[in-house]
Amino acid sequence: MTARSARIQELIEEQINRGQKFTVEDMKRIQLDTVDIYARDNIDKILKIIEEYQEEVLGDNKSSIIEVTKILREWKGHSMEIALVLLFLLSGNIFSIGNYLPKVA
Repeated sequence: MTARSARIQELIEEQINRGQKFTVEDMKRIQLDTVDIYARDNIDKILKIIEEYQEEVLGDNKSSIIEVTKILREWKGHSMEIALVLLFLLSGNIFSIGNYLPKVA
């Protein structure tokens, strides 16, 4: 199951569990949802990698480490927000972070 299909299933199950019927507005909300369930469910692993390899990942830029971890801890899973965090990371020459992420088959 892809992250997108898992998220759609999650949204549908939540509404069914609340005993609510689906409206056109509900379907629009589901269609426009931007939560990346895979990233949301793995954020603790990402934070652990950043904290464990902070020197290799961010060098001496301690303020970046604090800012990035703060943003990620408050993150709710929306793909646009994580894209902005990743752009922030990459703008600081942090191209090696991929070496520490788990490989996805």
